[in-house]
Amino acid sequence: MLGTYEARDHQVAGLFVARLAELPSGVWLPIVTPFVDGAVDFAGYERLLEHYLGKGVSGVFPLGTTGESPTLDEDEMEAIVERTVSLVAGSAEVVLADDGAAHGLRVILGKPWQVLE
Repeated sequence: MLGTYEARDHQVAGLFVARLAELPSGVWLPIVTPFVDGAVDFAGYERLLEHYLGKGVSGVFPLGTTGESPTLDEDEMEAIVERTVSLVAGSAEVVLADDGAAHGLRVILGKPWQVLE
């Protein structure tokens, strides 16, 4: 896991937020979302992710600001998250974040994603 959480958690704008008491270690990468002819290149995304996992990254951030999430619809975002969790399969951490796009926040918070250990 990422570390230990402070005993006191916070509520910000109705969202539950926990602070880490210690910083994660290792290399953590925001993963870009490749496109071909205006569509998500899922095969390219999987190749990128497999390459970085093969190099021993500690964690990945799909759908961040380098993941072009504002240009993706909910189905594409869900497919990226599912592929990421499936490919990582416990070999690294997956952190879902949001760059402020409202639909992204709905996708991330509206699905029953689990913390994988």
